[in-house]
Amino acid sequence: MISMTGYAAKELKLNSIEFSLVIRCLNSTKGLDISLKAPKYLAVMESSIRQLISKSIIRGKVSVIITDSTNNLELDINEHKLKSYIKKLSIISPESNAGDILNAAISLPNIFSHNTFQLTESINIKIISFIKDGLNEVQDFRIKEGKQLQKEVVKYIKVIQKTSKLLPSLEIKKNKQKKAKIFTQLSLNKNINYDPSRLESEMIYYFEKNDITEEVVRLSSHCDFFLEVMGNEHVMGKKLNFISQEILREINTIGSKANNFEIQKKVVIMKEEIEKIKEQIQNIL
Repeated sequence: MISMTGYAAKELKLNSIEFSLVIRCLNSTKGLDISLKAPKYLAVMESSIRQLISKSIIRGKVSVIITDSTNNLELDINEHKLKSYIKKLSIISPESNAGDILNAAISLPNIFSHNTFQLTESINIKIISFIKDGLNEVQDFRIKEGKQLQKEVVKYIKVIQKTSKLLPSLEIKKNKQKKAKIFTQLSLNKNINYDPSRLESEMIYYFEKNDITEEVVRLSSHCDFFLEVMGNEHVMGKKLNFISQEILREINTIGSKANNFEIQKKVVIMKEEIEKIKEQIQNIL
């Protein structure tokens, strides 16, 4: 089990520039959501960096911030390339105003360069390696936190399993009490005439209608499947969420059919545990 929450901070010195990298990961229901902020002269590397992040993180909300110690120095602008971009964009979108075209053009690759820093192939490799190291630290963080989450979730599912095993005996006790109550009421009221065989068939119908055996069996199967997925799969968050919904459905059905205070108390305990599980698995990859 891997958590979607992670953090890493690193520094790298290249020539006279010190780069800082901060990566933060949070849970997300939208798949992978990447926010990348870096010096403008690294814009040409953005695609490679995003691919690197998507391969490592897979799912979650990710913020990657790269800064350098000389951000306050001026950048050189490639005027020739900028004018070329503006010309091409004006042809493609003649209805756009000059300000919008300029904003679009300066966000394109190779417009800015650092006045004391040249992005060579060798430096490119070092920066990519630097980011890889940061992502590896995030992954280690997520794995460590995931192990803690797994312990908690297993504990919750075990409570549900243990509690559900008490239900069949409570069901038998409930039926005996219900049957005894009916016969007691009949014996107290001597004026009631009834057909014993018809009464027996009506009680059988009532007990079958409110029987929770199938729900208890399915609940046990869902819990076993939940633990199986946790033990065998790498990316499991969405699947566990679906299984937890099925577990809750069976618990709710048991509660609606119970008609018994002792069974209802067990239902409340199990619902409390499944809510804890659903809360935790929102943060699972």
